[in-house]
Amino acid sequence: MVPRGTLLVYNRGVQVYTPDLAEEILKRLETETLRQICRTPGYPAPSTVLDWVSKRPEFAERYTRARGLMLEGMAEEILEISDDGRNDWTTRENGRGELVDCVDQDHIQRSKLRVDARKWLLSKLRPDKYGDRTAIEHSGPGGTPLGVTVVNIPGKPE
Repeated sequence: MVPRGTLLVYNRGVQVYTPDLAEEILKRLETETLRQICRTPGYPAPSTVLDWVSKRPEFAERYTRARGLMLEGMAEEILEISDDGRNDWTTRENGRGELVDCVDQDHIQRSKLRVDARKWLLSKLRPDKYGDRTAIEHSGPGGTPLGVTVVNIPGKPE
């Protein structure tokens, strides 16, 4: 929410950068997506904020830091979602009218989807930290360059 008393400045329908608004967006970016933030009445469109990122180095640096904090929070959410089993069981009525406890597969599958979506996004936005590691080494012992040996076989064309 825009702080009370903040003057929203527009130039040809595009909201003009103000330090207060930028600060509020950066603060919220740690826990919300840019699209969620920009749905707030009085806030600029996501394209405007991204324009600020490309034209204002100081804002770009803080934007990148805030996005990094958001990813850290998302990684922590994965553990919270995975460990939360409160709604994994439900009570339903069976065919005889008795109430029985049973596994709530819908809730478990939704939790799995939430975890998988976060894992996928983290692996794409920060593959160096959250991606699957596959290393192919193209070097010799101790990191030295590979050697090439040419062998001529008698009777075979070169």
